[in-house]
Amino acid sequence: AQEFTLAIVRSPAYSSTIECMDLLKAHFSRPRYICKGDIVTVDLHSSPCPEQYLPDGSSRRNHVVFFKVTQLLGPSRGGGCFCSVNTRLYQVGTKGAYIPAAMAAYHLRCHPHPVWDTPQPPQLAPVVERLQSILLPFLHSGSLRHRMPPCVLLSGSRGCGKHTTLAALTRSLGLHHYQVSCQDLLGESPAATETRIKNALLKAQQFTPCLLQLCNVEVFCQDREVGSGGDPRVVRCLGETLRLLNDAADELPAVVVATTAASPDTLHPDLVHLFLHSIAIPYPDEDGRAQLLDNLLWSLPKSNSVDISYLAQRTAGFNLGDLCALVGQAAMRAYERLTRRSGGGVHRMRRRGAEEEPGDEERGEDAGVCVAGPLLVQGDLVSALEWLQGTQAQAVGAPRIPAVHWEDVGGLADIKRTLTDTLQLPLRHPQLLEAGLKRSGVLLYGPPGTGKTLLAKAVATECALSFLSVKGPELINMYVGQSEENVRAVFA
Repeated sequence: AQEFTLAIVRSPAYSSTIECMDLLKAHFSRPRYICKGDIVTVDLHSSPCPEQYLPDGSSRRNHVVFFKVTQLLGPSRGGGCFCSVNTRLYQVGTKGAYIPAAMAAYHLRCHPHPVWDTPQPPQLAPVVERLQSILLPFLHSGSLRHRMPPCVLLSGSRGCGKHTTLAALTRSLGLHHYQVSCQDLLGESPAATETRIKNALLKAQQFTPCLLQLCNVEVFCQDREVGSGGDPRVVRCLGETLRLLNDAADELPAVVVATTAASPDTLHPDLVHLFLHSIAIPYPDEDGRAQLLDNLLWSLPKSNSVDISYLAQRTAGFNLGDLCALVGQAAMRAYERLTRRSGGGVHRMRRRGAEEEPGDEERGEDAGVCVAGPLLVQGDLVSALEWLQGTQAQAVGAPRIPAVHWEDVGGLADIKRTLTDTLQLPLRHPQLLEAGLKRSGVLLYGPPGTGKTLLAKAVATECALSFLSVKGPELINMYVGQSEENVRAVFA
């Protein structure tokens, strides 16, 4: 080719006004075959200062910039041309385009993580596939976007993987990911909030085609004085702005919107009507937790004593965020155990003048730990799990329950045998439930002091189950509907 022109692809991951001629010259220092309309991916790791190309506060792992070939001058071979060091190169303007997300993973300096860098995260893949089937028609039809805004609601508890799901969705569809926190859009008055909503949401049109993620949209449905309800003007402004996002020519790429909330019940009815679909991310079951733990421990050195199936059984009610916290706490305990065994290692300091600085021996131990990494053992994970369960119980105000075993319960042999046959055996041998016959619960009755609570604690300890004590009068409210909601919350 004699010359070709590149336009930087607009993205929220980097500034569209940056000058990348040095990086482009280095990229095309080798002969490359390009066609008009190709997307060229340039790795920023080769830059001596890659931070200058990224937005303020960015901590993205994939430092790449995308360019689109807009003009190509030269003899064509199969629709494209070979570019060499003698080919003239120009960077002119900006373009909106789909991006090959696989190239971002290709330029990683490490192996792609099986949870954070894949378009099909474990246990979240069904949600990603359902979102794909919902949003793909809107990406291909501009008239469909005019008739109805492509908006979906993704709900789930904190840490369930809403952001991870949407990030995987953008990788699978080749979309840009533009994230807005609704908490940052709240102003001192409804008028100020409306202005912030319009400015932030309409900015997404610069990055088309993109996925606009509105985090914690339920904050718009809360009145600051009474704690609920919300201002109808703010809700109405949000709906009108979402409709305006795709109110343009049919040939322009789409802006699909995904809002996240803890529960659809916290949203204003007028806001719920804006969403075509509402998808809830469920808690993973035991097999799902085992798969997530296996993937989260993928990059960490661990001994053969680590029993993932045991940990999956003990982590009932944990979501992706809780399992990440478990792995992080276990790694910290492994590091502390290693440094404690070596005599304090990184904590030993040597006095040098008026300052305390690490000695050569301490530096060597630190370097060894950094290179090899601490070896995780089962005790680290169990200790981290006990700490995490205690922290969660303290956060919700639950009492700390001591470990109670069958031998701590005197007498009551018939009742213990019945509880073992009813609860413990099906948990240890799931094949007993394959026929579909099971009890929904066990009723323990008797006068005070006969050991009902002690038996329940023993069941929780022996079966590795969580223990939640709820007093019946606490569920009763003067309003029947609120009492029903309290009962549903207990079993949720």
